Amino acid sequence: MLGVGTGATAPATVRYAFREAAVRACEIEAVRAWRRPAHRTAPHPLSAGEPAHAEEVEAAALLDEALDGVAQEYPGVVVHRALVEGSARHALVTRSSAGDLLIIGARRPRGHLGPQLGLVGHTVLHHSDCPVAVVSQQE
Repeated sequence: MLGVGTGATAPATVRYAFREAAVRACEIEAVRAWRRPAHRTAPHPLSAGEPAHAEEVEAAALLDEALDGVAQEYPGVVVHRALVEGSARHALVTRSSAGDLLIIGARRPRGHLGPQLGLVGHTVLHHSDCPVAVVSQQE
């Protein structure tokens, strides 16, 4: 499983996920969480054909952008894209029970020796049901 975070996920993190999937002969579930702004309400459950919200469309575009370049290098790796409304921490921890490995990126600011874990990284390291690989990405 690959957690695709805010902004552009570093190609090193995505490449690591694809390399692992190719070596293990398994599939990737790429997860991107998004949130509906507080000032919007959820659509009524009985309304059919409700158009996608701008936030969900943006999340899908970010997910595609993060995966597409590297996916072409590994044509044999099957990728399942998952957009989850809500907290990234909750989405990754919940889905970790079905995964063999959870891969996330962590920023490494210039001048620092190691990666700086954010709230999502800290949470999945402590609560994930599967091993977590943290891939350092230079800022």
